[in-house]
Amino acid sequence: MASKVPNLFGAQVFKQGYAVGVVVGKFHTKTLRVGFKRTLTHKKYGAKITRTTVLQVHDELNEADLGDVIIVKQSRKHSKTKAFELHDIAIKYPAADFLNKNPAFADAMEEINKKPTKKTQIEKQKQKQTKLE
Repeated sequence: MASKVPNLFGAQVFKQGYAVGVVVGKFHTKTLRVGFKRTLTHKKYGAKITRTTVLQVHDELNEADLGDVIIVKQSRKHSKTKAFELHDIAIKYPAADFLNKNPAFADAMEEINKKPTKKTQIEKQKQKQTKLE
C-alpha cells in the first residue's frame, strides 16, 4: 500500500493528496494532531523562514503515537476540522514504543513534562531555602 505513495521526504507539500508529517499531539481517541514543517525564503531579505501547519488527522485503529513520522492522505470530512486520515506510519518513534510497554515510565514522563505552576515554583524556592539553612 505504501508503494503507491510518492516519496515526499524533504518536500512537505501535498502531492496527489498525500503528505508526510510528525505526530505532535494525541489527545482524543482516533484523532491525531500532525505538524508539517516547511521552509520559505523571504522575498525581500532572503532569510530562511520556517512555518508549521498543524492538522487534525483521523486514526481509525489508534496506531500512531507521539513522535511518529506518518503519511497522511486527504479524505472526506470526519468532523468540522478533520479532513485527513492516516495512510501509513513511515517511521515509528522508538521512545513511544518503550513508553507503551512500560506504563510506569509513561506516568513519570507525564510528571516531568508538566508545566510548573506558580504554586509549585514557590514551593521549590521554599525547599531550597530550608536546605540552605
